[in-house]
Amino acid sequence: MTRSLCLLLGVLLTAVSAASISIAGPLTLYDTDGKPVADAVVSFVPVGAVVPVTTGSKVAEMNQRAEAFWPKVLAVQTGTDVAFLNQDPTRHHVYSYSPAKQFERQVPARGDAPHVVFDKSGIVALGCNIHDQMLAYVIVVDTPYFAKTDSEGTANPGMLPNGAYKATIWHARIKAPNNTIQLDVSVDADKISGLDMKLSLKPERRSTPDADRGAY
Repeated sequence: MTRSLCLLLGVLLTAVSAASISIAGPLTLYDTDGKPVADAVVSFVPVGAVVPVTTGSKVAEMNQRAEAFWPKVLAVQTGTDVAFLNQDPTRHHVYSYSPAKQFERQVPARGDAPHVVFDKSGIVALGCNIHDQMLAYVIVVDTPYFAKTDSEGTANPGMLPNGAYKATIWHARIKAPNNTIQLDVSVDADKISGLDMKLSLKPERRSTPDADRGAY
């Protein structure tokens, strides 16, 4: 398997029959220049099999500090309750007009955090009616097998049972419709086949000179 958009596998094999052996990440994504791609979301949906149902409450947080969203990309499973925390001394007014979730919430300065349940899969772009430079994304997926890449381009989707999957890769700058590409992937014991490619990305644009606060 090549280094491009490959799985750097730290393989954990279960001590059970070959039919039920699973595989664990991590995986690393690269662009066409061979650089690691951060803030990409990779999800896996089993083909011809029922997606496992997770139990218990699903919760996550989207922070706001220094007049920016943290993180810039949040990946969650459908039905997750997201709390919008404000660590700034000023209020925010978070909104989204995305089809997957349309809402507006006033977020008081260091006050109670409003909550939003993301109950439909899709790409949800966030903004602030008070601070135009603020931008973030909530990626909502209908599978428990997903992960977001870190600054080194690495992500760990957890244990993936053997079988065929439809892998979806989202990144804000992928040159593809809806910034999304899909691949047919197969998992077999000690490897994942079908991810041998590099991501073609649009040039990065930032709305502020501060690299840590800018958007894509």
